[in-house]
Amino acid sequence: MNRFMEGWTFETGTISLSEYAPEFFLQREGEHSYWSHAPWWWQRDEGNILLLCFEHMKRDLSATLRRIAEFIGVTSGDELHALVVEQSSLEFMKRHGAQFDDHLIRESRDGPCGLPPGGESSKVRDGKVGGARLVLCAEVADQLDQRWREQLATEFGLASYLDL
Repeated sequence: MNRFMEGWTFETGTISLSEYAPEFFLQREGEHSYWSHAPWWWQRDEGNILLLCFEHMKRDLSATLRRIAEFIGVTSGDELHALVVEQSSLEFMKRHGAQFDDHLIRESRDGPCGLPPGGESSKVRDGKVGGARLVLCAEVADQLDQRWREQLATEFGLASYLDL
């Protein structure tokens, strides 16, 4: 989430995930809480809700895209599906970075947020699963795990993110 907020209210690279995570994921309460999205889990089998996770997309992008197309009622032949898979790939996004950044938001928000003009606005990273754990300090990771157990394990029977 830190990566997606960079360039909106703070300059890219100025706040580490270990600094950002406690405020965004642990201290907010009520409707502003990160955890307020959890009730979607109870509705996951409803016909108008499709829950996806990054790990599944990374494991099998083609199957995930077929699932999305089926969900929204789009049928496509193999040629169109191959094009969608190609244009949904990390490699494509890196080659066409301006199509996947927030430069328009940056242009309108830099001044009011006190950010220097023309800053980094790319949302395309390395596409690796679990990268946040590599840069998150152990103390904050433990706090996040504890909050998960408090918020989701009890209510939804999901002991950890892996159970999701």
